[in-house]
Amino acid sequence: MNNESQLYSFIEKYLIDKRIEIIQNEVKFYRRLKTLDLLAKSDDSLTYYLIEVKKDKISIEDYYNLKYIIENNNIGKIKNGILIGNCYDKELKKLLEKDHNIELIEINNILSVKNMGNN
Repeated sequence: MNNESQLYSFIEKYLIDKRIEIIQNEVKFYRRLKTLDLLAKSDDSLTYYLIEVKKDKISIEDYYNLKYIIENNNIGKIKNGILIGNCYDKELKKLLEKDHNIELIEINNILSVKNMGNN
C-alpha cells in the first residue's frame, strides 16, 4: 500500500467491531500542527476519536501533535486519540502506556485476516 488512505477500508472494519464509526477524513482543527487523518465517534456519540494513520512507523512527533490537538480544541465532546501504525520507539511506547487518552493500534491488527475480506 502506497499511502494511508488505502488502509481506510480496513481501519473502518476494525473500528466498527469496536463500535466506532468514521465520520470524516482529512480533518482540520483550528489549533493544529497538521491535518488529522480521520475523525470518528462512538456509537452513542458521547466520545469523538481523533485518528492519525501511518502506514509505516509512528513517530514521537505524531504522538505530541495528536496530544496537542486533543488538549487545545473544544468540540463539546469527550476526545480520545488513536494512533494507527507500527511503534518501535521504546520512549513512545512508555508515553502511550501512561496516556489514557491516546491508544496505539498496531497496523498488523488492522490488517488481520478478518478485516481483509470483501473490500
